Amino acid sequence: MLGWLKAFWIIFKLALVIATTIWLFLRDGRAEFTFLDYEVVILLGPFLAFSFLVLLAVLALHSFFIGLKKLPKALVVAHRTQKKQEYHLAFMDGLSQLALGDLSHIDRTIAKVEKLGSEDYGFSDFLKGMAALKRGDRKSAEANFQALLGRKQTAFLGLKGLIRLGETTEDHAKTLEWAKTAARKYPDHIWSKTFYMEQLLKCQEWEKALQTLRSIRRKRMIDKDHYYETKAAILMAHSVSAKNKGDTYTATNQAQKALQANPSFLPAVLSVAASMNIKKQHKRLTKVIENTWAQTPHPALLELWHALAPKNTEKTPTRHLKWFEKLHDINPSAVESKVALAEALLDQKLYAEARETLKEAAKLRPVKAVHALIWRLHQEDPGDDRIASLDDQNLMSQLATDKAWVCTDTGTICKDWQAFAAPSASFNSLIWDYPENSASRAFLAANSNQKDLSTNLLIEAY
Repeated sequence: MLGWLKAFWIIFKLALVIATTIWLFLRDGRAEFTFLDYEVVILLGPFLAFSFLVLLAVLALHSFFIGLKKLPKALVVAHRTQKKQEYHLAFMDGLSQLALGDLSHIDRTIAKVEKLGSEDYGFSDFLKGMAALKRGDRKSAEANFQALLGRKQTAFLGLKGLIRLGETTEDHAKTLEWAKTAARKYPDHIWSKTFYMEQLLKCQEWEKALQTLRSIRRKRMIDKDHYYETKAAILMAHSVSAKNKGDTYTATNQAQKALQANPSFLPAVLSVAASMNIKKQHKRLTKVIENTWAQTPHPALLELWHALAPKNTEKTPTRHLKWFEKLHDINPSAVESKVALAEALLDQKLYAEARETLKEAAKLRPVKAVHALIWRLHQEDPGDDRIASLDDQNLMSQLATDKAWVCTDTGTICKDWQAFAAPSASFNSLIWDYPENSASRAFLAANSNQKDLSTNLLIEAY
């Protein structure tokens, strides 16, 4: 399209010159004057047309000589541009080889980058450092990454390389040191601040991590909800660490602070609820379970609800059942609520109602607990042929997976909540969900916001 426009513009200018020349040539009039006893007669039209063409020729020659004067400089610029493009292509080849783990030709590629880059800016040092890191040559890798720190253009790459070196060698002290340097040099960069905070957490520097989080919030790098969720996760990480060390007081105290920071943070809810049960704070515990069950039902909460359940008496024979009906009505669309109610109905030997509730549960999600209760129903009421209708309707043809602590980054399933989920060591990436849901989110997160090839290769190289 652009080529057609250029051709049209050239034709238009040529037509304009021709039309102007013809128009001037057709002008009427004449001029007479005497020069050295000669009578000179000039026709006005042809004179104007000739003068116009001479003027155009002079302008064209002027442009030609100007262009001729600039030609050496233009050739130098073109040569530099071509060389820079070749340099970038060589650098991209190096990134590709690092990303693919192909180190057989990396040295030759680095030499090509150095040869083409008259103003290298240290990118060859970056390739050398990454190649050394891949080969396990820690000393060479550190030296090359250190060299990057001396240039403004590559200082950030150097810091990331040193940080990666520290992570690869599991040298937490060095990693923390470089993370601190990155946070100091780039205080307005969200990655440098959050990574420094995570390294502080790995070194169990709880208060410094909270201070860094407050600094991030003051700079408005994260929103209010994310701030309180992260704060709760930090406090809960401190609680888990203290519990593992046998410091029950600190564990309970930090869990309570986490719950205050984010009342819907499930790990804090479970920890505080267990503590309340031990302290027999039943009224407060009931409120906590009710508030959490409405959003995130959990088996541990159901166990505590069982512990709080009142016993039947002669005057109140359905007291136990009503207790679980109350829990069911808090979140009737959850399969966990159906399971809790069905179990209570079986305890009361209300088999018909239990069968209908289990049928509803199976339609929602045929998890292991639903299978177990159907088997119990079959054992306790074997003469009821209608129990088989659950299988006849193909509601129980497949055993669905139960909820678990799943990493949103990798889809990895963990037995218990932890601040850093293996293998990615992502901070606060575990959620209580069905594995296939989180696996889908992990896949989308890994494939969303795709950038250009060089960026992806650089990320992959790291």
